[in-house]
Amino acid sequence: MANIAELANVIESGKQIRRKTWLHNARIGKASGPLSGSLIALFWDEGPVKHEGEFVLSISDLTTDDWEEA
Repeated sequence: MANIAELANVIESGKQIRRKTWLHNARIGKASGPLSGSLIALFWDEGPVKHEGEFVLSISDLTTDDWEEA
């Protein structure tokens, strides 16, 4: 387990991270396509359908240490 500051290099390298408590294969990573203006994006899957949306970190996201590489 690590905090998000420790995993910033993982995101910068193009990989994705997630919190253990998140459901539905949700993870965050570098934004792409139409969201490339955002720093990071939220990705999640619903069966064969993949989604991407903007993501805003909360205080609890910044202070928790339950982040892991996805």
